[in-house]
Amino acid sequence: MSEFVDSLEIETWTLWSVGIVLVACRMISRRMKFRSWSSLQFEDWLMMVVAALFTADMVCINTTSKNGTNYMADEDVAKLTPLQAERAIYGSKVVLALELCSLGTIWLVKICLLILYHRLTSVLVAYERQHLIVKIIGVFCIISFALVVFLLLFHWCSPIEGYWALPVTNSECATYYKHMIFATSFNISTDLMLLCIPIPIVIQSRIPMKRCAPTKIVLCCVLGLGCLNILVAVLNRYFNFTNPNSMFYLYWYVAELATAVYVGNLPLCWQLIAHVFSMGTWASFGSSADRPKAPLPGPADQEFIPKKKPKRFIQSMLPASLWSTQNDGLGGTTRVEGRRSGTVKTRSASEEAIVWSEAITEEEDRTDRDVELSAMDRKADASITSVDEVASPRRAGD
Repeated sequence: MSEFVDSLEIETWTLWSVGIVLVACRMISRRMKFRSWSSLQFEDWLMMVVAALFTADMVCINTTSKNGTNYMADEDVAKLTPLQAERAIYGSKVVLALELCSLGTIWLVKICLLILYHRLTSVLVAYERQHLIVKIIGVFCIISFALVVFLLLFHWCSPIEGYWALPVTNSECATYYKHMIFATSFNISTDLMLLCIPIPIVIQSRIPMKRCAPTKIVLCCVLGLGCLNILVAVLNRYFNFTNPNSMFYLYWYVAELATAVYVGNLPLCWQLIAHVFSMGTWASFGSSADRPKAPLPGPADQEFIPKKKPKRFIQSMLPASLWSTQNDGLGGTTRVEGRRSGTVKTRSASEEAIVWSEAITEEEDRTDRDVELSAMDRKADASITSVDEVASPRRAGD
């Protein structure tokens, strides 16, 4: 038993450490993107709640393994000493707290991913259908979570004190079998729904790979980790049902919770990774203003510091009479006027993204050229002044 407790404790705190590091990396990455902590979005702060619940899960799992529960055969209950019985009752109470915390952890991660998908699909007209699907899945997730918690507390084991009764009068109060089947069905079904959202985005996107690689890789990470999360959830229930009166399933309980936290945070750590490893395209994906500028020459006694020109979408940079309405950056529709027919056509999401990206790149290149020419002019003026100063004494001597 002590070997089981020790190995479980090592696993829990190892996986917990990785999860907390990923949460921290996510927060730092988002801070780098939005430039201030106050600008972090709702799902970022919601992930802090997930981190707190994740920590509570690990504490409850280790407490349960050390104290035991009422999940044991009747003949084993008869052999318990008063102290062991008291510890088993306490462990059973912790199991109920663990179940509630784990449900909160898993479903809050789903909500965070849904908010991410909501933002991703709301800014492009081509993904209006996916945007509606995200809303429907969000409502389904909230209803399913409320239903699972309600049945756990008020239906499967009534009165609620039966969850820590010893000996157990209702087997459901110790095994949680009906609750696990019900909760797992909703858990896996919502996970499958979440996996179906990014697939059309990855397939339909026709933006050049160098521009959309980070987005596609982020979505593929969600897909891969989501599949792994479903597999771990199934294994958790399998070992729980096939090993009665055993706490071996706690290993998979830890793995399921940790995988859920990884799914919710790992895809959003890309900006920090790009900054650390200076990954060109990735570093410019979040904000092109983050790219370092090479120092330009200037007078020896003064350091020339180029002023950053504010990035803006300039209509004059695009072909004349192309835009009838401009995208405001918040998801507005961009429309294109036809020159000959006078008709109005809607630009596809891929074409729209390419045009805007090319406009931004051209504006930044123009700014860089202006800065370089200005620096060269300053250097030339300084050289002419130096020549005049050297020639002046000679003329005076003549």
